[in-house]
Amino acid sequence: MALHAVRLEPAPTPVPAEPARLPATIEFRRFAGSFPTGVAVATTRDRSGQVFGTTMNALTSLSLDPPTYLMCFGTQSNTLAALHETGLFCLNFLTVKQEHLAKLFASKNPEKSFGVAFSSGANGMPVIEGVLAHSEGHVVALHAGGDHTIVVGQIDKVHVGEGEPLVFYRGEYRRLNVA
Repeated sequence: MALHAVRLEPAPTPVPAEPARLPATIEFRRFAGSFPTGVAVATTRDRSGQVFGTTMNALTSLSLDPPTYLMCFGTQSNTLAALHETGLFCLNFLTVKQEHLAKLFASKNPEKSFGVAFSSGANGMPVIEGVLAHSEGHVVALHAGGDHTIVVGQIDKVHVGEGEPLVFYRGEYRRLNVA
């Protein structure tokens, strides 16, 4: 099979008809909410051992080698502040039976972790009992991202359990309809 070189011409520079307009916050939220996601709670402890956690769906696997996850925390998050102290975390993927935990950890209640059943992972971070899956890891990089901080964390240990995942879509918690 013969290979032929193809000459690529530079793309013409687009000329906007009018100045670009950024989408309004509500418009952008509607767009982003059209992408269904799983629901996770990122947990950590501060230096004194107090548990912190936040509900998130802005996270994704980043690399298989080394195993790495990307998580986005609001810059004012108390969980992010605690994570800065220890550099250790646990990602807990919630089941449909744990919607109450998603709502609890999405709140600003400073006592939101009280009464939640945790065990300690190998890295000492809180693992929520009964989750679909959890991973334990450590922070390898932080990046500014608008009103969020992007945390890149290397995953040191994983556990995958059983259950049905909790899904977030268009501002509501949902179930997967698996046929």
